Parts: sequence; C-alpha cells; structure tokens
Amino acid sequence: MDGNPLSDGYFQWGNYGANLGTPNPVEQLMVADNKSNVKRVIGNIQFNYKIPFIPELRANLNLATDYTESTGHNNRPTTSPSRITSPLWGRLSDYNGKNYNDLLDFYLNYTKGISQIKSRIDATAGYSWQHFKREGDSYTRGIVDAAHPYQKTDSSTFITENYLVSFFGRLNYTFSDRYLLTLTVREDGSSRFAKGNQWGLFPSAAFAWKIKEESFMKNVKAVSDLKLRLGWGVTGQQDIGNDYPAQAKYRSSSPGNYYPIGGVFLPTLRPDAYDPDIKWEETTTQNIGLDFGFMDDRISGSIDVYNRVTDNLLNTVTIPSGSNFSNTLLTNVGSLENKGAEFSLNLIPISQKDMSLNIGFNVTYNVNKITKLLTSDDPDYIGILYGDAFTGQKQVTRVGYPAYSYFLNKQVYDANGSPIEGMYVDLSGKGGTVNGDNADKYIYKNPVADVLLGFSARFAYKNFDLAASTRASIGNYVYNQVAAGASYDQMWANGYWHNQATYLSDTKFVKRQFTSDYFVDNASFFKLDNLSAGYNFDNLFDKMSARISFTVQNVLTITNYKGIDPEVAGGIDNNFYPRPRTFMLGISLSY
Repeated sequence: MDGNPLSDGYFQWGNYGANLGTPNPVEQLMVADNKSNVKRVIGNIQFNYKIPFIPELRANLNLATDYTESTGHNNRPTTSPSRITSPLWGRLSDYNGKNYNDLLDFYLNYTKGISQIKSRIDATAGYSWQHFKREGDSYTRGIVDAAHPYQKTDSSTFITENYLVSFFGRLNYTFSDRYLLTLTVREDGSSRFAKGNQWGLFPSAAFAWKIKEESFMKNVKAVSDLKLRLGWGVTGQQDIGNDYPAQAKYRSSSPGNYYPIGGVFLPTLRPDAYDPDIKWEETTTQNIGLDFGFMDDRISGSIDVYNRVTDNLLNTVTIPSGSNFSNTLLTNVGSLENKGAEFSLNLIPISQKDMSLNIGFNVTYNVNKITKLLTSDDPDYIGILYGDAFTGQKQVTRVGYPAYSYFLNKQVYDANGSPIEGMYVDLSGKGGTVNGDNADKYIYKNPVADVLLGFSARFAYKNFDLAASTRASIGNYVYNQVAAGASYDQMWANGYWHNQATYLSDTKFVKRQFTSDYFVDNASFFKLDNLSAGYNFDNLFDKMSARISFTVQNVLTITNYKGIDPEVAGGIDNNFYPRPRTFMLGISLSY
C-alpha cells in the first residue's frame, strides 16, 4: 500500500511511470469481483432386455445427458491498472454459457456355444448417436460516471453444434478354446465435414492363438500361459475444431471496431479460406504380441511390436492467391509414422498368508517421423514452423524428422566452453546476419522421449501395506525459454528494476538469445509419483473395523534439467506452474 487514491491506496508501478509493470498481486486478489454460478445435470439410464423366444439374444439401450449452464461476471474498478482494463476505464463484464452433451447407444448381442464344432460365437451390432452443442455470450463495457461519461463496449456471441453418428458391429469367434478371431467394423459420420466426406469406414481384425492349450504345451507345468496375438485396424480422427462447420467461416474484425449500418452497429466480417474436401484423418495400426506366464503366473507379462501410420493429417499449405479467400488453406495432406515396442513384466516374489509382494515393470520404445506434408514433394519446403514474432520460430514439423523438433541456431562457444553471445554457425554459407535467420537454423532434438519406463510395487504384511509407483523418461528434451529470456538489459526496463533468473550467471548475455540451441536441455527424468502406507484395524468396538492411510504424491524427481520441472507439455518451458507435492491422511470406518 502507498496511499495513492488513483489506485485505491494500492502500490502500482503505473503511478510511477512504469505502465507495463507487474500489477500488485494483493490488489489483483482483493479488488477483482469475479464470480460465477454453475448448474450441471448428469443423467444416465440403461435398459437390458433378454429376448424371451431367443435366449441367446439380448438388447441394450443406454441414454445419457450432460447439461451445464453457467452465468457470471468479472468486474474491476476504475482504480485498477490500465493495462488490465484497457481500452476501458474499469471493467464490467457479464457472461453466460450452456453446454449440451447427449448420447444414445443401442445394440443387440448374440452369444451361443456350438459344441458340435467346438465353437463359440459372440456377435454385436448397434447404433450410436451423439449430440454436442455449445452456446454463450459475453458483454464487456467500462464504468460510466462523471469522469468517464462514454465507454466503448465489446460483445461476442458464439454457438457451435455438431453430431457424431455410428453404426458398428463386432464378431468374436472361438474355436476349440484355442483359436480366437475378432472382426470389427465401424461406419462413423461427423457433421464437422461437408457432405460427401462426412462418413468414414474403419475396420479391424485380430487373431489370438492360445499356445498353452495345445497338446504339446499342456503338460509343461513351468509355463502357465502362452498366447500369440496379431492385430490390424484403422481408426478415424475428426477433431478439426468445433468451429469448422461444413460451410465457409467468417471472422469478425478486432473487438471494438464497429461501423453503423442503418443506425445499428455491426462488426465487420471477412471470410476464411475453406476446403470442402476435408475428411477424416485415418490411423492404420499393425501389431504382433506375445503374452506369457510362468510358475502359475508368479511371473507374467507381454511383448508387443507395432507400426502405426496416420494419413490425411491436416496441414496448412500455400495455395495460389485468388483461388480462395486466403493464400493458405487447411487441408488433408500429411502422413506420420510411429514404430515401437512395448514390454511389461509382473512378478510375485512373495505370496504367503501373512505376507505378499507384487512388482510391476513396463518399458516402451517409440520413434515418430513425418513422412508427408504437401500434396507433392518440395525439397525446399521448410515445414510447419511454431513460435511467435517476439521470441522467434523455435520448432518445426518437417518430413523425415519427428514432429515438433527444435529449430534453432547452432551456438558457438569460447575456449572455456561458454556460449559466445550472438555468435552462431553460418550453416547456409551465405554470411550476413546469422542470429534468427531460418536459413542458418537446423533441427536439433525433439520433446518426445525415446524410452518410457514404469515401475510399481506393493508389499503387505498382515494388516500393514506399502505401495509405490515410479516412472522414467529417457531422451526427451526441453527448450528452456525462461533461461533464454534472462539478460542484463532486462534488469532495468519500463522504469523499474526486474529480478532475473539465476541462469543469467551462466550465460552472462547482455541481450536475450531466443534462437540459440544452448537452451535445449536433456530433460530425462525419474519420478516417484506416489508413495502410500496403510494399516487395517479389525474388530474394533464391537466388530467395527477401520483403516488409516498416509499418501504422498509427486514425491521425488531426479533429473539434470535445470528448470522447474522436466515434464513440460509441448517441450517449451515458459510460465510453467509447478506441480504441487500433496500429503493426504485418510481414515475410514466400517461396521
């Protein structure tokens, strides 16, 4: 507090000429009037009917709805910092919204064993209907008083609606309890696509062979389970945005820019480029797996190898000017390939009346590569760039490389191994300014881990139990934008002193170097996610039982990454909110 009446007594940098200064956090908390009321209704009813004259046939109907209605306001007085309420003096903002999510599922299931041919049939056919609708509006204006007689207003209204309809069927066939065949087919229709492209057909097939049930394996007591699995299938992706209807879109002008038409103020509209031929993205997966068990499943697990190819990926491509409402167009042109293997192992080293120990372990190896981004090959196509005008383009999706790879300048170092500010390798050989030039950038690492590991264990002794779960990520990299934004020239800006990250003591950069590969760090990590202990009390107070437990989440992280957390969605560490470490004590009673 500084007693200044212009800011209702709160200290604000704007009072001292620093209009871009950080707002007072106490004022942010105490002065804002931000309240909302939410009503939500969730309902579900299911009917299961067994056909009396066909005992093997039953019908199932499932009806569900999820409706949400919200109203609220977000107001601030005229004494709040202008950067928060700009271009208004003060702010009065009202909003409301409604969400609808309705579901209808109906299917028939027929199950019958045919002993004469050692077979069993389980067939399902059905229909699914889903409806999604989102609507709402907001109205924002400034506070009108003697000092502010006129305030510009801003209002917006939205409504989006889409449907998803599916016809589906599945056949499970078992022969001699050893050979299992599953065939499925789905035909899905989405209102997000234009007519002619709304429907997609997605089949799949799977085969399993219970090798353990064969005569040459039945008497092998050391092996308790052995099964071979083969699979192939196609799935569809139709999430292209709720506001991409099967017609051309229109975009309003900047908020507040209104022009009178017949005495009514209307926003200016301009059409977006639109591709009526956008269709389902399709992912085809092939896999082979082996399930195994030994010593009555005291040792069990599985091995899977897969290849997954996604076609018709959406990408924004350049089109001839004048052929649409823009020189770029969102359309289906891309392909992505994932290859990998998964291994899981479950162990029961101790299995006794009063003591047991269960251990689980899994490992996944995966590599992804973009195989197509344009309708025709163009060796000069740089790819899809990600970043902003302020910090530059720092990631790229390019053919032959993993998606969202880092795209940066190659840092030059001095004899002591310290980065030389503003000096990068001239990879293009053209000379001139290298800093930030895309022609001199190269692809260096990516955010996705090559290997993921998981480990869990549970130990019980009489009434006491202890459990833990951990995981590890190997080969994931993070671009530390917090470190890249630290420089000496930012310590005094906008009329006041700023704190700087401790990374500055390592680089000693005078100006920020956002395109340097120096800030890409190996963020491999090991995390102890959950640790819990509990004790069960039996026969308390006339046959009453109780349990007391203590759980800690986000217990421990081991990593060489210097940022707050090595697990960053998207790979860009900027404004990351730390994950909390939580402690929970639980007490339950039962009678």
